[in-house]
Amino acid sequence: MKTSAPLFRSLLLASTLGFTLTACSTAPVTRNPGTEKRAPSSVSMTEVLNETNSIDQAVASVQVARMLGQRLQVFYSAENVLKQFDKELESGKGLVETENYPVLMAYWSVSHSIEDEIIDVYRTLLHRLATASKGSVAAVNARTLLRAFSDYSKAAIGSDRLALSSLGLEMNNVYEEYKEGLPKEDRQNLKGFRNILFKGKIGAFAKKVAAELSGRAASTTQTSSDDADLSVEVESLTRDYRASLHELQSLQSREPQAVGTRVFPTAGPHGSVSGTEWPKGNWSVTFDDGPHNSYSARVLANLKAHGFKSTFFELAQNATALPLVSKSLIDGGMELANHSYTHPQLPKLNAVQLHHEIVDANDKLTGVFGFKPTYFRCPYGAGLNVPRVRQMIADQNLIHVFWNVDSLDWQDHNPDSIVVRVKKQMATQGRGVILFHDIHPQSVTASNLIMNYIQATPGLRERTVGDVVNELNAQ
Repeated sequence: MKTSAPLFRSLLLASTLGFTLTACSTAPVTRNPGTEKRAPSSVSMTEVLNETNSIDQAVASVQVARMLGQRLQVFYSAENVLKQFDKELESGKGLVETENYPVLMAYWSVSHSIEDEIIDVYRTLLHRLATASKGSVAAVNARTLLRAFSDYSKAAIGSDRLALSSLGLEMNNVYEEYKEGLPKEDRQNLKGFRNILFKGKIGAFAKKVAAELSGRAASTTQTSSDDADLSVEVESLTRDYRASLHELQSLQSREPQAVGTRVFPTAGPHGSVSGTEWPKGNWSVTFDDGPHNSYSARVLANLKAHGFKSTFFELAQNATALPLVSKSLIDGGMELANHSYTHPQLPKLNAVQLHHEIVDANDKLTGVFGFKPTYFRCPYGAGLNVPRVRQMIADQNLIHVFWNVDSLDWQDHNPDSIVVRVKKQMATQGRGVILFHDIHPQSVTASNLIMNYIQATPGLRERTVGDVVNELNAQ
């Protein structure tokens, strides 16, 4: 999802996942006596990363299987909830009226945190292998763990391969950063994860494994309670999201002002929009989490082909890494906005961390964009009901933007089912803001199909968030 993550974010779910990160250093930390004598399943990833003696392949394989297995568990649990959510949509319910949407949002947050933790471990290992002395314990252990990643990925088939595909894309990006510094013999041996990559055919594969996916999802929910820590985290986040959506429902039911400015930077009701305020038939197709080194350009090409303008909520860490991609979007007439620095759960941050994610991000994005952003979207939508979060957003002269149609393209890899889901919500809502992400291959295809639908349907119109807000404020 992201190019990197600061340490404070990497530690947010450390207790849930059972491992933490050490700095990207070749120097081992304090040794854990007896690690090599214990059963592999009783050793934590922290101990393995800090080990000063050579570790064996069994220990490495267990640790990697534990991490990636937890990612699979969350994926299948979320898939089961997604099926229930889709059934609720059939009854004409909106996001804030469903029982399952806050649960999905909780899984969304947890799944991204797990992937970020795995990527940080993977990055640490590549760094050690690239910089440690050949034959040193640090290099040998890094190689052993990296081979375990490779072996696990090579063995992933069917719906497991689909579940790990977004992680595979990130692993590939990290590998490309370090490959020139790796010993020649390792460049081929450590690329097993490429088995889980897809080259534009992810939708067809998703359809192929649909039955298996449904079966695995149903069986996973029955055993998911075995991981008590993970269940507690999901339940806690679900409660938070229910409270946030309750606030959103209150905002959506407010009466618009008869005259004067309706939307402006404030921590109060008029400082946030979600799309229910839009004129009938007006839609803002929005994209989060970019820019991406390939998918953003493809989304831009699709928008240009339709003559559409869209709003992109970008992460500062990605925009600073790929400034030319952001500038290409601006040159294409797109609207760019702030989506934080690294995509954390804003309500969980202290004051300094929150300042970094909102204020520092705004400064960095201003430098890349050449202008100050006007809009902000909380990562995962978390923070709408938290006064200190809303106040800091308003203090930066930013208007918060939620959504009332969610594609759920972070979980669903099938463009066809994504489109069905979006159309159902569009029919119920009649107007609004649609959430996509320009970092997934399925999102490129699905959003293009929705553009086709909007363009071909009389009475529908696509507009940027800013264009609609300006109209609302002119009334």
